Amino acid sequence: MKLLATKRVLAAALAVAVFVSVGGYTSVSAEGASNYAYHTAAAGFAAPFSVPIVSAPALVAAMHNAAPGQATTVTLGGDIEVISAISLSTSQNITLDTGGHVLDIVVANPGSFAMQVNGASLTITGGGTVNILADAHIALDIWNNGNVVVADDGSRLNLTNSGSAAGERRAVRSLGGNAVIRGDISVTGPGAGLSQGATGIRSRGGNVTLHGSVVVNGSYSVGIWVHEESNNVSVSGTVTATGDYSQTVLIWRRTGDTSLFGNAGPDVITIGGQAYAGDGYPVAQPPAAQAPGTPATPGVGYQDWGGVSGSQTATLPVPAPRAQTPRIPANNGDISLQAAISGNNVAVTIAPDLLSRLVNNAEGGVVTMDFSALTGVETATIPRAVLNRVAREGLALEIMFSTGGVRLDTAALSAMSRPTPVTGRNNITLAMEPAPNGAAFSIASGSQAVETLRGGTATISLPHTAAGSVTASFVRRNGSLFELETTFDQDTQTAVFTTATPGTFVLSSAE
Repeated sequence: MKLLATKRVLAAALAVAVFVSVGGYTSVSAEGASNYAYHTAAAGFAAPFSVPIVSAPALVAAMHNAAPGQATTVTLGGDIEVISAISLSTSQNITLDTGGHVLDIVVANPGSFAMQVNGASLTITGGGTVNILADAHIALDIWNNGNVVVADDGSRLNLTNSGSAAGERRAVRSLGGNAVIRGDISVTGPGAGLSQGATGIRSRGGNVTLHGSVVVNGSYSVGIWVHEESNNVSVSGTVTATGDYSQTVLIWRRTGDTSLFGNAGPDVITIGGQAYAGDGYPVAQPPAAQAPGTPATPGVGYQDWGGVSGSQTATLPVPAPRAQTPRIPANNGDISLQAAISGNNVAVTIAPDLLSRLVNNAEGGVVTMDFSALTGVETATIPRAVLNRVAREGLALEIMFSTGGVRLDTAALSAMSRPTPVTGRNNITLAMEPAPNGAAFSIASGSQAVETLRGGTATISLPHTAAGSVTASFVRRNGSLFELETTFDQDTQTAVFTTATPGTFVLSSAE
């Protein structure tokens, strides 16, 4: 009878409880009641089991109370909105199985965090989405070898942090933490100074991989900010920083810094597969001379970095350069164009009013676009409408790469800008790619090659080292050469010739 009564009490408790599987134990947590723990074998169960959680209080309690050092699985039984911060402490090991549902963590606390993983481990699985929607100092705070992993099973973790109250806004801070995040980051800060800006990922001695993109907005915003120790930060998508004094990447050091996590080595930062260094410049593209920067204010808002005293050595360029959207000089530097780099391609964006300035400002009947400072860039995509406007104005277009230059006359531009059943209305891509002893010049409309200039001509200039005369030859399809009239400038070591057909060209020297 006593055993039967005990089972009835247990059954009544289980009827109003939510369950969390904790290693060999099952933690039974009733809403508004005490917590009970039963060893599975003692309770007569063959294995741990759980009932999906459907309420915010139960979810917060389950994650906060997970036993240190034991694997805990918390399963969602529906979409949940939590309006409070979640903190995981040392040695907790939690798997959050979303079950395909959506978890919104909404926190308004400019002086603190929305989620903190301090020496704990959090794995998000189940193909659902976790959204951290914060007006907080930090959306996701990872400390002391904490780990956050979003499984590659359709699961997502998106981080949004914005607010107008004083204080920096960060999406991810890693102090000796590790994270693999699948999702996107968006941060907007008050922008009243470096300590009031928006930061996408900030790392000291951390390893952060983001399968997604970062967008930060506001003055003094920074996409990726690393400092003091060895950091490994990788973003598969793009990193965009907008606002006065904004930075795509900032690598920062202070005088007197010491290693807090014992890994004071080099920083490794990649964005879309491109390695970066310094204040946001690609490794292969050193920054050009720039105006003196504005130093960061010493000691303001940085005490959470270990309280190390000393002066800041990083500066904020004015205006801030962005590796993804460089300014392209046009018409001998009188006008700057905005462009985006992807691999070896640069895509130009020209608004109608800027296009009007471009054609009205052309010198000697030629509109110029100079990409020669972009190391590794060999192709340029230009809107068809730009070519059409330049042609209608009776002008030529000159494009300069580090590999060589090409000037297209009005007839060639007019032919290229007219859509055909084959080329359609796609934008035009011009390429000047290296070839043995010369270069390959090509034109494409979308993915369709343009094989003739239809009555127009292209004047090509290629760098070449020679003491005597130089001859350029067109390489026919059968491999034979067709010589072209060529001029060679000994002072600039440049060969210049004209062609009516894109193709591969080789240079030969006569001493």
